[in-house]
Amino acid sequence: MERVRWREEQGVRFLLAAYTGATSREALEVLEEVGRIVEAEPDGAFLVTDVRGTDLDRAWVSRGKSITMTVFEPRQTRIALLGVTEFQRLALTGMQRLGKGRRLRPVSTLDEAVAWFASA
Repeated sequence: MERVRWREEQGVRFLLAAYTGATSREALEVLEEVGRIVEAEPDGAFLVTDVRGTDLDRAWVSRGKSITMTVFEPRQTRIALLGVTEFQRLALTGMQRLGKGRRLRPVSTLDEAVAWFASA
């Protein structure tokens, strides 16, 4: 299964990172690949991170924070999080209130993500 791929819908090009069913090791590999791809995009990218049915461990969260600060933030990457739990939504809300994660948005559907990207 190809976990990271470019897609285009409604005229919006975005990178899809599918973590569904990934082991901890696979999830870290996907995250690293996403970081490399976005880093190569001079203007950043729109990113859909599909975490439906996935438990991401501390190592992934820690590395994700690092990549966010060094790759995503400088490129103003918008990240739509598909499939986050209610607890994860609360954590994101807290991050957004503190000024971090302002380009992160939990979404319920891929269409909702594309609409958010299109509004940018």
